[in-house]
Amino acid sequence: MKRKFFEARNIEFDILEDNNNYIIYKINKSEERAPDLKDKELKEEIYKLVVQKNKFDYNQNLLKKINDKKFTEKEFKQMGEGQISSLTINSIKDNKRFNINAIELLYALPIKSITLINDENGNIYLAQIKSKKDKKFQDEIDDFKEYENKQDTKNKNSILKSYDLLLNKKYNVVLNQKTIERVKNFFQ
Repeated sequence: MKRKFFEARNIEFDILEDNNNYIIYKINKSEERAPDLKDKELKEEIYKLVVQKNKFDYNQNLLKKINDKKFTEKEFKQMGEGQISSLTINSIKDNKRFNINAIELLYALPIKSITLINDENGNIYLAQIKSKKDKKFQDEIDDFKEYENKQDTKNKNSILKSYDLLLNKKYNVVLNQKTIERVKNFFQ
């Protein structure tokens, strides 16, 4: 509510609404004065804003340097001295450590690229892509072959059923049960 009064300070007479509450006010006298720097709450808020602004400016300058290709691997190692760790990301959907948008960015960048990424808590990290491995199916794997055979069978059955339905609609087909039984017995 304080903020609404502050925003309306240039209006001499007005009505403010806050949910179901209405306040009619008239400003008789207005004074400009500096904030009280002894106020602990104000000091903390200013300190947080300054820290956030400094972090933002630092990260913005760092990202500009990276994008202009002026940030080297040597500088990367110097910045992360004693704090560099390796992490393997298993897929583009692997957002256990970093924000999903950051993971997608990493997958889009080439090897040896350096960039800034963030996690779900808003922490910013300097990251370098060391290597990429494309996992390919190997035909020798039994599970893959079994899966492939099942899919082939399902696909063939689906095609045959569709063809069967088409023929039944187009032609009047009468099945001889004795012949069908003979064919079944032949293959047993």
